[in-house]
Amino acid sequence: MKKHTEQELEIIALEEKYPGGRALYVEEVDELLFLRKIDRGTYTAAMKWINNGDALTGAETILAACTVYGDFKTVTKDFDALRSTSVALSEFITVKSAVLKKRLTDTE
Repeated sequence: MKKHTEQELEIIALEEKYPGGRALYVEEVDELLFLRKIDRGTYTAAMKWINNGDALTGAETILAACTVYGDFKTVTKDFDALRSTSVALSEFITVKSAVLKKRLTDTE
């Protein structure tokens, strides 16, 4: 049985406390963050920045609002770390697509 580090145990506890949250390791600054699931207000604010061509400010918005573990300011102060994080966060804000069916028995 693998012995977990103290940091891993904290992340496991946060996964239980915040369903839908994600751990994010930012290699450039050696920082581990845990982000709670994004809410509508944060999503709307971040998407305004992203849609206006400022993905980095959108990422900063998400990090500031959703980080429940770790020091997100370490990430936002480092340009390379923020750039790589903004790419990773695109998966965080992407939702599964819904499927509209005419009948429940439709297979497609």
